[in-house]
Amino acid sequence: MEYDYKSIRPGVDLSFGKGPNDPAKALNTGLGVCGAYAQLYKDLCDKAGLMCEFVYGKAFIPGNTGISGHAWNAVNMDGKWYHVDCCWSDTGGGLYDYYMRGERFIQVGDGGNFREMYNGNGITISETDYKFDRSQSYANIVVKRY
Repeated sequence: MEYDYKSIRPGVDLSFGKGPNDPAKALNTGLGVCGAYAQLYKDLCDKAGLMCEFVYGKAFIPGNTGISGHAWNAVNMDGKWYHVDCCWSDTGGGLYDYYMRGERFIQVGDGGNFREMYNGNGITISETDYKFDRSQSYANIVVKRY
């Protein structure tokens, strides 16, 4: 899947579940934006039996669009919640740059980017990142977990 940069323009309905935020459309076209990425990731986690929430709020992107709406996920691992953003990892970040991150990274260590969750569903994100070797492949992380 690739980020649908062309859809971010006036007149395009960016409501969650519609247009480029529709996960089914994203699977069919190979193009989507943050809401589609986050919902697909949640669906995969649900099928795998992992605790995952679709969260939305706002994000600040220095030198870009400023503050804008955004969607990502919160995942529970070993009893703590962490940020996972498949969209930002796919659009210029490294594979693990936005994977299993704590609140401190999101608020301070991410080059000035910050997020505010509107629908945290009572979730409190861990202050620190989930500890793993970020040079590993994703498959190795999942296998070691189970």
